[in-house]
Amino acid sequence: MGIGEFFSHVVEGAKSAGGWVLNHAGDIAGVVGTVAKVAGMLVPLDDASGDFDHQAHLDSFHTNFKIASSVLQHSAKAKALESNSNRVGKVKAEDFAATTPVYDTLTGVWKSPAPLDGQGVPSVSMYQDLSKWLATLGVPASAIDDATTAIAEGIFPDVQSARNGDIHTTSCPYTPADGSFILNCGHAFYHLPLGATSQEKCWHSCIYAKFHPSKQHLEAKRINGAGQTTILNKLRPGAATWVVNAIINWGNAAVATALHAKLNEEWMRTQGKAGDRIIIVSNILGVNQNIQIQGSPGDNPSGLRQSLINSAANVLSSQGPQSGKGGDASSGGSSGGDGGIIDGTDDFSHAPTNGTKAARNVHASNAADISSGMPLMVPEVRITKSQLVYAPDTGKHM
Repeated sequence: MGIGEFFSHVVEGAKSAGGWVLNHAGDIAGVVGTVAKVAGMLVPLDDASGDFDHQAHLDSFHTNFKIASSVLQHSAKAKALESNSNRVGKVKAEDFAATTPVYDTLTGVWKSPAPLDGQGVPSVSMYQDLSKWLATLGVPASAIDDATTAIAEGIFPDVQSARNGDIHTTSCPYTPADGSFILNCGHAFYHLPLGATSQEKCWHSCIYAKFHPSKQHLEAKRINGAGQTTILNKLRPGAATWVVNAIINWGNAAVATALHAKLNEEWMRTQGKAGDRIIIVSNILGVNQNIQIQGSPGDNPSGLRQSLINSAANVLSSQGPQSGKGGDASSGGSSGGDGGIIDGTDDFSHAPTNGTKAARNVHASNAADISSGMPLMVPEVRITKSQLVYAPDTGKHM
């Protein structure tokens, strides 16, 4: 994943997604023909062969890809609006009549779709990106894990054997137990062939969502504040210091919701007690905690990142004994002044290891306060921006 990308496994947007497909396709003729078919632009050759004009399809690929994206958006919207979620709990119909729904689409390419495992549990990669997108709609952090799991199970069917270019549509309504909002999702997608000789495929996909908060939900949000964003400090004036923006990927939304505030407390207790290393802003979005930190004089982005890694590991390990075998270990280390290394979880004193590096996909054996069907993971810390800041002391609060 590039440093500036919001999603990890979805390439969003017609031009970016179309470009990614062409750059990764082994069977380019098959790709351009499939997209042209979905777009309704399949052009036959002017002969009796029955073949199609792949040269023409390649020349108009990006136009066809955009048209195909529009076809998917129309199909996903129609499917979403078919599904009507029953209101449950104590929320009355008039509570929804007084509020405005939020609509959005996630259109692009799922690079390596692996929808559900043998037990019907969503894949980690698709769950994480879906949780971030649902959070941008307004799904509250307290409900994001359950909502993401339910929607993923409803709209990501296992259709790996389907023919290329056949559009599949699914839908899933979701309402939490307290009835505080209604979420209707529709999904339209088709397979695109990537491998020249293998069955490797990606999905050209659109998920359409309608998020309808109740008056009760909006009132509770107003009373409780803006949500999960906490501005803890302003920039400290004085000598030039490094300020870093980082993303902590907690692996699942239940963990992010439960631990983001604890991480802030851990940091201020161990790193900021002398006022040297302070948190400027911290907020969560799905599985991610976005955090900005100002270091002390003499700090560098790599050192700040490593301290974030250690703090995240300490907070996660405090939830109870952990056990389990590591999956693919992350790479990188605490060196590198640009902070652009994605993982670098090689200094966890509390995390299980696979003999050389800290393991990922760590399951907790005692985490009663984190209820989720998704596995616990050693958090990944990634620096997205680092800048050397000099804030002169004007004698006033900034």
